[in-house]
Amino acid sequence: MSSPGFWFRSPQLANRNLLGLKAKNIEEALALPDDQIDLATAALLLSQEASLNLYHLTFNLESYRNRIDELAQVLIKKIGKEKDPLKSIETINHYLFQELGFETAGEDEEDPKVNFLNVVLDEKKGNDLGLSVLYLALAERIGIPLFGVYQRRHFAVFKDFTHRSHPQPQKRRMPWYILVKPDLFYVRSDDGQKPINFDPAQKGTVLADEYDCRVFKNDYLKNQVYLKSLGKKETIGILLVQRGAVYWEKEWYDQAIADCSLALTINPMDDRAYYIRGVSYHDKDLSDQAMADYTMAVELNPRYPEAFHYRGMAYANQGLFDKAIIDYTEVIKYDPSNTQFYIERGRIYYSQDRFDEAIVDFTSALELNPELFEIYSFRGVTYTKIDRFDEAIADFNQSLEVNPHFADAYNNRGLAHYEKDCYDQAIVDFNQALRFSPQNDGYYYNRGLAFSMKGFLDQALADFNTVLELNPRFIMAFYSRAEIYEKMSYWKEAIGDYKVFLRFASMQHGPYIEQAKERIQALKEK
Repeated sequence: MSSPGFWFRSPQLANRNLLGLKAKNIEEALALPDDQIDLATAALLLSQEASLNLYHLTFNLESYRNRIDELAQVLIKKIGKEKDPLKSIETINHYLFQELGFETAGEDEEDPKVNFLNVVLDEKKGNDLGLSVLYLALAERIGIPLFGVYQRRHFAVFKDFTHRSHPQPQKRRMPWYILVKPDLFYVRSDDGQKPINFDPAQKGTVLADEYDCRVFKNDYLKNQVYLKSLGKKETIGILLVQRGAVYWEKEWYDQAIADCSLALTINPMDDRAYYIRGVSYHDKDLSDQAMADYTMAVELNPRYPEAFHYRGMAYANQGLFDKAIIDYTEVIKYDPSNTQFYIERGRIYYSQDRFDEAIVDFTSALELNPELFEIYSFRGVTYTKIDRFDEAIADFNQSLEVNPHFADAYNNRGLAHYEKDCYDQAIVDFNQALRFSPQNDGYYYNRGLAFSMKGFLDQALADFNTVLELNPRFIMAFYSRAEIYEKMSYWKEAIGDYKVFLRFASMQHGPYIEQAKERIQALKEK
């Protein structure tokens, strides 16, 4: 007869009967009533799909869910019959951060992977969203009434700057905002009496009662997803938007659009979902859809500088410069210390021939950051447009003081000297520009013009020949070479170049077209 043994039964989990445990994809999870969704399963489904798409990695969802179950069972024993939610959360904090060694993402906060629940479990590290989802998953197993809370983060942007010799706006991929860094997300214990906010990204620190109001006071957000206790579907909506941001960062624009679109069926007032979908549309060259989403974002949140900025760029790309300036002015109001906004608005003013206003904006940028050598050059070019050549040369000098290898500044200073009829100094500058950029057809062309004005016809002809070797479509080089041939009495060659010029000239070549026709006729009579 065998001896009686002891049977240690694991504590029952509060989520054991949820239909959401059987969900095979996020659509199945979202089709369930909110109280039947298992948040851990939904989060792992999202992580599983992203891991496969972005990193070509697969994982067993059940094994990760079992790990969460095991953590919850330990916590149930530790919490015991404790009814105070604050003490229960303190127990979770101590177990995760002190006993198991979980930590906040720290310098890895912008790594997209720290959003995903499987990575949080593997690396024992997460950002505020990743750790909050773990807290919520544990709470639904323990039986603690815990909810996610979503809050706007302060506006932040990395500098994006494309080196160009002239300050004109151009269409480009959106600058690198911290899209993959989610808005603030934390958890709230709410037993129907006194809600208490905890920040898992600060190891479960209790947030002050006035925290929400102090950080985010905007009345117009009261009907949105911010600051309220989120249901499970609403939390999944936030996870979808965040995954959409990660997809955008990895240039999976269709997936980003799909995630944000699905999120908007859950949280139709989520301005960030419109914003991220908008930048994804933009990078697919779907400007109308992008514009509509930016507009929705700023209508939902009139203090959304990122959305104003993107819409301003979109307006500029479409040539709607007056509207672009309005949006840039709005974003500067909220972030007056950001040099990029002054630079971009200055470019728009420049493109409209509003040179004085462009100079004001470039000056504002330089006051904020005197090391922006490109902007000294930009402002210098703008000064040349209003014949303030000495001020332009001073700016090019300053640009070269910061960066002595900046070829554009040498070229632009050479052009300013050229306009002042100082051709020797112009040639010296064009030589320097070509030293640092020896394949630049524009620099050869400019030096050829200066040689021509000095009467150095052989050198001018050599430069125009080089221009056309580098760029056979440099139309004005045919015209200028024809002039040199004419001065050298090479009538046949001159007529040939004038004819090539006329064959390819367009309206932008204006008076040169008639002059070429007149020169051909005159040369035929010789």
